Amino acid sequence: MRVTLSAAESALDDLEAKWGDKYPIVIQSWRNKWATLSAYFKDPDYVMYAGMLKATERWSHPVQNWNLTLSQLTIHFEGRLDGHIDL
Repeated sequence: MRVTLSAAESALDDLEAKWGDKYPIVIQSWRNKWATLSAYFKDPDYVMYAGMLKATERWSHPVQNWNLTLSQLTIHFEGRLDGHIDL
């Protein structure tokens, strides 16, 4: 399937139909930023694909300062992480 601006707009409409009642702020945020988000469709598919491959390389690297972030989250949201991660 070719990724097009039209297909992305349709997918956003489908997302809103399914999740809009539960997550209205998220959907509104995507709509408010659509001009920026949709700019990716100006590039040819192969450039987008190459960019995604490059981005996914970073997903396997450790998050910088994660231990500090986790410590702060544990302090500010006491008990919320229990049962989800081992501290």
